[in-house]
Amino acid sequence: MADFNQFGKEDRLSERPRPTQTYPGRPGPVLVLCVEIRELWWEALQVAFLVASTARSVGGVEDLKMERDTLYFPFPPMPPQQAVASYALKACERRGIVARFLGEAGEVPSHGNVLRFALLESPTGTGKSLALLCASLAWQRRMALGGAAPQIVYGVRTHAQIKQMVGELRKCGYRPRMAVLGSREHLCGNDEVKIQARQQQVSLNLACRRAARAARAGNEGCRLYTGLAQSSYAERVYECCGQAGRVWDVEDLFSCTTGRSATGSPGCPYYTAHLLAGDADLVFCPHNYILDPSVSQCRSHHRERWSLKDRVIIIDEAHNLESCCREAGSLEITGQTLHLMTRTIRQMPLRHPGLRFDRKSCAQVAAELERLPLHLAAFLSDAGPSGQTGLRPPRSEKSNSSSRPKTHSASSSELPQRLWGLPQCKETRCFLQQCGLCSSGLLSKNLEDLALDAVDRLLKAQLSEQPSPSADADDAELLNVLEKLRELIFKLRLASQHPDSYVVGISSSSHGGVEQRLSVWLMSPGVLFETFASLAHAVILASGTLAPLSALQAELSESKAMAERALLEGPLEARHVVSPWQLFAAVLPALDGAGKSEPLVSTYGAWQSEEFVQALGAGVLELVSKIPGGVLCFLPSYQTLELAMLFWQRGGLYRRLEEVKTLVVEPRTTSELPELSRRFLAGATDGRGALCLAVYRGKMSEGMDFADDLCRAVICIGVPYPQMNDPVVQAKRQWNDSKRRRGTSAWLSGDEWYELQAHRAVNQAVGRVLRHSQDYGAVLLLDARWGTGVPKARNLQRRLSHWIQRHLVEWRCTPSSDLGRRLQQHFAAAVGVRHGQENLSPVATRIEPSAAPLKRRLGSAPLVLGPSTRSVRREVLGAPCGSIENTWLLPCAEG
Repeated sequence: MADFNQFGKEDRLSERPRPTQTYPGRPGPVLVLCVEIRELWWEALQVAFLVASTARSVGGVEDLKMERDTLYFPFPPMPPQQAVASYALKACERRGIVARFLGEAGEVPSHGNVLRFALLESPTGTGKSLALLCASLAWQRRMALGGAAPQIVYGVRTHAQIKQMVGELRKCGYRPRMAVLGSREHLCGNDEVKIQARQQQVSLNLACRRAARAARAGNEGCRLYTGLAQSSYAERVYECCGQAGRVWDVEDLFSCTTGRSATGSPGCPYYTAHLLAGDADLVFCPHNYILDPSVSQCRSHHRERWSLKDRVIIIDEAHNLESCCREAGSLEITGQTLHLMTRTIRQMPLRHPGLRFDRKSCAQVAAELERLPLHLAAFLSDAGPSGQTGLRPPRSEKSNSSSRPKTHSASSSELPQRLWGLPQCKETRCFLQQCGLCSSGLLSKNLEDLALDAVDRLLKAQLSEQPSPSADADDAELLNVLEKLRELIFKLRLASQHPDSYVVGISSSSHGGVEQRLSVWLMSPGVLFETFASLAHAVILASGTLAPLSALQAELSESKAMAERALLEGPLEARHVVSPWQLFAAVLPALDGAGKSEPLVSTYGAWQSEEFVQALGAGVLELVSKIPGGVLCFLPSYQTLELAMLFWQRGGLYRRLEEVKTLVVEPRTTSELPELSRRFLAGATDGRGALCLAVYRGKMSEGMDFADDLCRAVICIGVPYPQMNDPVVQAKRQWNDSKRRRGTSAWLSGDEWYELQAHRAVNQAVGRVLRHSQDYGAVLLLDARWGTGVPKARNLQRRLSHWIQRHLVEWRCTPSSDLGRRLQQHFAAAVGVRHGQENLSPVATRIEPSAAPLKRRLGSAPLVLGPSTRSVRREVLGAPCGSIENTWLLPCAEG
């Protein structure tokens, strides 16, 4: 079989191929599947890729005319949804960059015909995701009718949120060709490969690629990968997931490829998903497929047609954009790791002397690849500690020391002794010059490509060698080192291109001997944002917690695309759809027994007191016993969660909580989350209720839809400030201060940035309680600092989202039993109001399916599936065939 890398080299275009394009021969299973499905797609081209349908689950289709587009909603859109849709359409039409934040009156200001940077925030419950889908797909439909339409890439933070977005797509009146992307950890269907990866202590990515190579060579490899070559498999994938009108998620993909519906040969869900994404019109994916260049710019054969160039990129839950971009552009590596990389690369020509790289021998390639780690290791060895950390303690020590639970202190040996890029330190470009990284081609793109080529050739060479456990272990280590080298080259090259946006530190650690550590921290997320924003047709940032908006614009200001295609249009915030009967929100500055009614402030010292933690737990017990359904209780960190568990189990409070509700504790590891989530969901809906002890910014704070009884209340304990002694946090605060002193007033000061991280985490947590316009619940803030007129008060409630500020009250000097009665009254009244609205309001009529909207647009011409699922024909009783434009509107066959 021909090399996979030969596929598509002549056809690497950003747009999807036309029906007249031809493709090279079929050298392997992946290409066979790719070509088979693509041929099926073009046979069904007359169907088009968008299908407006009668969604029977919500009943009917509502038209919304906006400029040149008509949007089809499953129900009458609310004003916030109309504003979101309007901005999304403008971004797509004018190649803009939009971050969502709606105005108080839901109005959108006009600033001429050129869309600039508009900061938009739409709180939970306003239907923002549905509005984004309807708007972008409506625009894509119009563009497709005129010729070509960019692909829409919809990024979410977690794999669980992808399932939610597929659910939103099912509601709306569009049926594009879609795809769902995910990591091998979530999409690999071969348990044998997973076991081999664990046994050999290699990444699942490398184990998968090795098994795929073996399958292609006819050796014992991945049986699922081999199944991709079957034409019957391509037919089945097309029928289940490939054609327009099919809405599917990961479970459906597994069922089609490896599950019960897989009547023929099984296939690989991971490779199938990526091949479907190449020609799909709408792709759902985790954030790292957009934000992490090592993923988004991957050149693997199954992603020949995957690119962010000229795509419409929608990033939902964009409140994490800043931190995700900074992390994706930063690195930390020790001198020991660099020496190991050098030794391992030198073993490559000894292990594979016959390996050839075009015009170079394996020894020549190894000598070239080892230069960078060898160079850095030598520099670290010579750069002994200077004794000056350069990192100052925060100036506002008084306010912040009592604002968060200090769970540990970073020792002085862990802080960088030498720094570049901060005030009173040399510039980062001085480090690059001293280290010799500005010349000699150490950071060239060719060197990064050479490392990738070495990985591919090593995988291929393994197929012709006799298997050996020791040799496999050596090769696995070599492959891991080459992957790390690629990441090292890319991030250091980014630092060399934007030295003013980076802080570099060298620290010494005495754990098991003196060890030097190199830290390269990206301070301005706009540098990473530019890597994909400059390529995209349009970028839409979506979240309910983007404020303050000027801060987000400043953080992304290093992006040239942002500067040229965006302009701040003023901070606007939408009215939430919350009525007074839906939400009870209160600040609890003190609880009975909490230090004899002293202010409730969860400081580091307070968390070391068992008396305080026990009193806090007693208050939580009193509250949850009055709340029906599910309750989410957020704590500042995993350390404080473990302290609470320790003290509550010791005093018997943990057992009492279990007697009241099904008790679930958020795990540190992701592998335990599915089972615990099932326990929580079952307990929340069985009439007894459930309590989840969770962590701000953790796995339960976003990514799951806690609608209705799944979450009737959110309890927020403390204020979740970042770890104060974290060197990265200290560097970021000082770097922001230096930007402010140099006259860049749009940047937040270090203290303001530090405070903002906590406020955004709380806003994200309270957003779990109301998930739609008829939902109801309670929000309880257990800390005096949220108050205004009590000791220790800091009026932090002004930093909460405006929609909750309108409902917030301070519950002062009142026994918790009175608060319990107030909660019972709130939920009893909410149940009565909602029951009455379901019987009387127009919302109830949406549940009944109605064909009237569809008939109004199509007349009496029904659309009928032909004898083959590849063809769709329009049968008009007593009338000639309609135009192709009318075939975009098809009734949904799946209901």
